[in-house]
Amino acid sequence: MVRRIAALAASLTLLGSAPAAAAVYSVGARTEAQAYQFRSWQGRPFDDPRKISRYRIVQYLDLGAFDLTSSGAAERIDFVTSLRLEHDFGFDQDEQDLLDDAEQPELHLLFAYLQWRGALNGLFDFRLGRQIRYDELEFYAFDGLDVHVHTPAYLGVGVFGGWQVKGTSVLGSSTFAPDGVRVSDRRRIRDGVTTDLASNPAAAIAYDYLDAPSPIFGGRLVLESVRNVDAAVVYRRAMSNTSGENVELLPDEVQGWQVDQEHAGAHLRVRLFDVLQLYGSADRDLFVERWAALRAGTRVEVIPYRFALTAEAQSYHPSFDADSIWNLFATGPRDEYELRADLQVGDFLFYGGPLLTVYNLDLRSSYADAAGVVEDGQSVLYGGLGGFSSKPGVPWRVAADAFYLGGPSGERGDPDTLGREFWLNGVVGRTFRDRYGLDLRLSLANVSDPNAAGLSDLWSVGAALLGRIKLSEEATVTLVVEENVNRVTASDLRGYAVLDLRTMFR
Repeated sequence: MVRRIAALAASLTLLGSAPAAAAVYSVGARTEAQAYQFRSWQGRPFDDPRKISRYRIVQYLDLGAFDLTSSGAAERIDFVTSLRLEHDFGFDQDEQDLLDDAEQPELHLLFAYLQWRGALNGLFDFRLGRQIRYDELEFYAFDGLDVHVHTPAYLGVGVFGGWQVKGTSVLGSSTFAPDGVRVSDRRRIRDGVTTDLASNPAAAIAYDYLDAPSPIFGGRLVLESVRNVDAAVVYRRAMSNTSGENVELLPDEVQGWQVDQEHAGAHLRVRLFDVLQLYGSADRDLFVERWAALRAGTRVEVIPYRFALTAEAQSYHPSFDADSIWNLFATGPRDEYELRADLQVGDFLFYGGPLLTVYNLDLRSSYADAAGVVEDGQSVLYGGLGGFSSKPGVPWRVAADAFYLGGPSGERGDPDTLGREFWLNGVVGRTFRDRYGLDLRLSLANVSDPNAAGLSDLWSVGAALLGRIKLSEEATVTLVVEENVNRVTASDLRGYAVLDLRTMFR
């Protein structure tokens, strides 16, 4: 039955094209049923949150067609797409009316692109459609064209252009929208909120340009065909066009097309003598002219495949879209330092090491005085992690890990701490007859945040039971029941059921 559905889906996907004998097709369908509650403190006292129920059905459909031209390994044409349909039966009409872009059910096109690799004797790669960029420097999605040129000088040159994928894009998902930017103001405009850009205060204005397409473009240089070296330089810019009533009354510098995001970055990874790795990356926010992320590290295989040491330092400074509300809040960079050892003993991997985190504070005076913390300077948190896990493929799955990070105190009023956190997790599981799986996961956590009421010395206990049944090589059913208990949420019971169908054929 699965193969019949797959064949029909692939035929519809490739309607009008002549299938090649060596082409490979894939179909994946994933159905999720979710039931849970969460609490909302909006407009309510801390000890009396509103309980909101969620009963969701989520359906994913993934289609792929690979090597359609059968031109060999150097040249190939592929097409892939992923759709998501979700409906929340606990999401009543009153809740939908209070939110933007919250119609039910929701259909999202996560990605869909046609890729031609190795065109013109291996010189060009083309990718057209909805694409996701995700690596240590970038995370965004766009609708457009990406062109990559392979040069003889061990250098690849790529350029791309199109429109950002936002919640208001055609079948778009707000997952990829800039953080802190409203999805849409259509509801507010419908309710009569003014679009007059000269109104005061600015918070009372509805911005119609949030629904307009937002161009994005950029490029990258990639080092290619150099053994044991991976390097790239990237650049991207996203823009929007300011529109609304009385736009001509605004200062000239904020009229017309404006830069929303502009980043440039680079990464490098080098492997020496098969035992030493050196790596680093940097991301520069050109809009606010500061470093958004810096990372450097090394890994040494002291005993290859048995014992390794890793040292890493990184610094992050929150970076947002120019229209994000988070730009109104003071932020400072967070520096992290980690030393880790990995030891393989038989079927088990043991790991652990110290951690150090430095928060470079830059708070408003009023907030710092009210919270009883320092206004600027540095707050140091220290701790470590450790754990072990059995290697993949063995019938019994056993793993445990512990993590601690904290300062001198986790209590409110201490002038030099951001709190503390402690986590202890354990998993034990077993696979039977290569078809049935059962896992039990337990967790214990203690969090103390001096800047949040009610979160002083908060203990939480959680447990999850996960069962899997492999119906065939193409179908798997997974059931999950999870419970978390603490004094804030009392009980947090969740249930999930997942049906996975996957197949490939020629």
